[in-house]
Amino acid sequence: MSISELKEDAKDRVASWHLRRKFFWILAIALIGFLIWAAVILYYPYSDGTRTGSLRKLSHKGYLFKTWEGELQMSGIPVVTDPNQLVTGGNVWNFSVSDGDAAVVNALKQAEANGSRVTLHYIERLKQFDWRGDTKYFVDGVTEVK
Repeated sequence: MSISELKEDAKDRVASWHLRRKFFWILAIALIGFLIWAAVILYYPYSDGTRTGSLRKLSHKGYLFKTWEGELQMSGIPVVTDPNQLVTGGNVWNFSVSDGDAAVVNALKQAEANGSRVTLHYIERLKQFDWRGDTKYFVDGVTEVK
């Protein structure tokens, strides 16, 4: 091999190494960007607040990922359609409970069994993933209303 062939071979190797290095950095930046996006979506609270009403349903459902899902019947405007019957036109609010939050699940089960009114503290996430729950609203506190 001549010296000029060796120089060309060395240039090709260096260019290939630089190309692989750029590809690695682009891939690393894309991965870090995805992880930051996923962390913001999963853990950043968009809002939080409370809702008060009667617990209508609490279920542990899902095919592959089991999640706790519930419905809260909030009081509405009384509507009189028949003098002997009063119907309230209340809202139904759907919520999820994190699977590891056993204290909240137990308090919700007790409130459902008693039929008592409760105030639920929730955190709204920007988006939800299927393995975390069906809704964007995650209940993290239960207070019974006297």
